[in-house]
Amino acid sequence: MFSGIIEEMAEVVLIKRDGKTSQLTIKTSNDYDDLKIGDSLSINGVCLTITDCTKNLFSFEFMPETAKISNLGDLKKNDKVNLERSLKFNQRISGHLVSGHVDFSARYFKNLKIKNSSILYFEIPSPFIDYFIPKGSIAINGISLTIIEINKLKNFLTVGIIPHTMKNTNLNFLRYGDKVNIEIDQIAKYVKNQISNRPK
Repeated sequence: MFSGIIEEMAEVVLIKRDGKTSQLTIKTSNDYDDLKIGDSLSINGVCLTITDCTKNLFSFEFMPETAKISNLGDLKKNDKVNLERSLKFNQRISGHLVSGHVDFSARYFKNLKIKNSSILYFEIPSPFIDYFIPKGSIAINGISLTIIEINKLKNFLTVGIIPHTMKNTNLNFLRYGDKVNIEIDQIAKYVKNQISNRPK
């Protein structure tokens, strides 16, 4: 479990794909002495298990399904990824509860500058648009964000990004058409499931 508060941007130093299990190695700026093999890290919002680690190098494996529904399948060497360690009991949650189970990927298509902040626009596949509400929580590339606007006719939503978030996450590197990982708020999933399965 995570909070959606990014600790740093790590660098991809190795990515291997062969149509089966993919291998990923990242390099961090910080030394995380509390991490070991078997621990979980959120990488662009995807919960991955550490399979090898030496000082500030961390390796992972992920399934074809993960590559299919997330942007991990598009990673290249030298790309920047958002990193967050899993929560501990008694730890302050500054964002919202994030499981690290990405639901789908969305396309970025616009950055509306407002003074020194930004409103980012993301295209949402139509089957998922009803899971979101204005002022609701959303995790984008592992970042806990608040939804500003939802347009169900054109299937997009917007989020506001303050300068600190833009500077310290990989949203700063987004280009038109780039994929981002989306995790729906867990409460929204349960509510939508109950409504969908309600007897008529």
